[in-house]
Amino acid sequence: MKPSLKVKVLFPGNLPEPFWYEEGAYAGIGNNAELAIGYFVKAPLKSKITVGLIVELQTIDLPYKTKKIQEILPGIRISKEWIEMCFWLEKYYHTPVSKVFATAFPKFVFKQLDKILIGETKENLMSDSLPVGISKESSLVLNQEQQKALDRIKPCFSASESSFKSFLLHGITGSGKTLVYLHLVKHCLAMGKNALVLLPEIALTPQIVDSFEGFLDESIFVFHSNLNTGQKRRVWNGIFTNKIRILIGVRSAILPPLSNLGLIVVDEEHDGSYKQSEGPPRYNARDVALFRGQQLKIPVVLGSATPSLETYYRAVSGKHTLIELTSRATKSSLPDIHVVDMREQYELQGRSPISIPLRDALTACLARDEQAILLLNRRGYAKRKVCKTCGEILQCPNCFVPLVPHKSKQALVCHYCGFTSKTVSACHKCKGREFVDIGLAIEKLEEYLNQIFPTTKILRMDSDSTSKIGSVQSILESFRKEEANILIGTQMVAKGHDFVRVNLVGILDADTGLGVPDFRARERAYQLVTQVAGRAGRHSDAGTVFIQSFDPENPALQAALGYKYSDFYSEELSKRKELDYPPFRRLFKIEISGSNESLVVQQINQLAVILREYAKRADIILLGPGFAVLKKLKRQYRCQIFGRGNSAGRIQWALNQSLEVFKPQRKSTVRITIDMDPVSVM
Repeated sequence: MKPSLKVKVLFPGNLPEPFWYEEGAYAGIGNNAELAIGYFVKAPLKSKITVGLIVELQTIDLPYKTKKIQEILPGIRISKEWIEMCFWLEKYYHTPVSKVFATAFPKFVFKQLDKILIGETKENLMSDSLPVGISKESSLVLNQEQQKALDRIKPCFSASESSFKSFLLHGITGSGKTLVYLHLVKHCLAMGKNALVLLPEIALTPQIVDSFEGFLDESIFVFHSNLNTGQKRRVWNGIFTNKIRILIGVRSAILPPLSNLGLIVVDEEHDGSYKQSEGPPRYNARDVALFRGQQLKIPVVLGSATPSLETYYRAVSGKHTLIELTSRATKSSLPDIHVVDMREQYELQGRSPISIPLRDALTACLARDEQAILLLNRRGYAKRKVCKTCGEILQCPNCFVPLVPHKSKQALVCHYCGFTSKTVSACHKCKGREFVDIGLAIEKLEEYLNQIFPTTKILRMDSDSTSKIGSVQSILESFRKEEANILIGTQMVAKGHDFVRVNLVGILDADTGLGVPDFRARERAYQLVTQVAGRAGRHSDAGTVFIQSFDPENPALQAALGYKYSDFYSEELSKRKELDYPPFRRLFKIEISGSNESLVVQQINQLAVILREYAKRADIILLGPGFAVLKKLKRQYRCQIFGRGNSAGRIQWALNQSLEVFKPQRKSTVRITIDMDPVSVM
């Protein structure tokens, strides 16, 4: 008997794999019942008829009975390259492909897929345009460096030379990387292709969209989690109908099946927010962008003033083409940076959060009616609350971390699980009833500034003050209109913002993060300090930056002081080489978590015994097992194993073989997580 055509269908969810089906009697596309890879179908799954995606067709015999496809949905076909990407994400990030599919396609898309497919949703696809921020008549002419950068990338778009090539656009803060992006996207559109621009923060989206719309005279679609349902529906309609020419979005914008892509830009490529760390798939959007570029044979441009060590290493090694912008586009000088030794300041004035030099600079700045940005990368009112009698730190009952006092909420809050306590009756250790706040956080800084500058309007931007949709844009717009003279914030204020009258920047605790037991701690500190310093003096030569530190000789701060990325890179690279860490080896993390501490320990030890055998054969160095730095989070104890290997393929083999052998006891009570290329070891 001749084998029949079988159809493999991928469904979203937590299913272990796609399922095989048979052809059925159904109304097909147009007048034909056409089955093809990339079409959506309806098929029986358990007791329901569910929408899925055809990912494979084969004329084969199977050793089991298969159900029939119920219906082919007309109108949309997903590319084979996009399906290939899903299976690559499954393999590389050790996530079931059904979960990858569910992450890429939100639930509401599947709920409304029928209406979208048959054209019942009559949305104006171009109604998602945002207000124009730059006049169409504005002369946005490239300077010599920017033009050279553009000329090096443009040949990738020609039909004869169309191919994948990755570029690192390494430009100092204010060097005009965005203008290079604008011209690249314009050229891409002229070649009949579409463009994707990735940003690290939602807060940057309106500013960038304004620039693109004003320069290109094109409708821009934005993609991030703060869109309302109608906006999301319009974007997905645009994706399905191939009407999107430019999509600007955050990490998740790399996943939708955009068609006819000709360019991907990843701005601030170093930023840790490109890494999905909370749930599978734990992908890095920058790395997925590079994979997509290889797939589609299109250029990928990575931009940063402070590139990640791995990216810069690949650039100087020739894997990326390095392009450097060494001067500011406005011809202004980089701001003067001063490191203030807070040990001396405490002797002079006690524990004031603002040093004497920074306070004097702020006073002079306000007298000139200019603006200042102050960075304190710590939410809440204080670092922690302790018992005055015995010194016991009040901890979250769900996590082994201190509760953080928040004055605005009149509560203690856990920044990991969200636990909130409005009252503290007594210390659980000594029964004392008096508590004191220890350390400085951003709410206390706001309170202090209001005391010493009572007539000055101060804006605060952190995740607490921007919890409502639209609040980020509101704060930034108010500051841009000069309705306030001081903007204080966490790391949200460090990235990409361009304010004409900001000539002073203060970094109040530059040591934050330097003491964290993470091999990337110095790199993150250098990047944050350099990025926020770059907000000063972008349109004048009067920029000044004050860095307050108890460790002013720290190499990361000294490198930022002289804008010496190459010095920082060389020193940090030598330390990484000595430790045999990325970029010299690939890093992975295995974590077992659960509410039963002894069971978690038992299971991680059992897995470690198995993994060691395969690690030897794959040239993998293992660290651990041991408890995570944050031992307990969200009521879950966490044990980890870290591994370093030379080859991604060998790592995948060792992990797959080990997990085939490992059979966890009481599987429902423990969770195994694999994180490839983690950006944090916490």
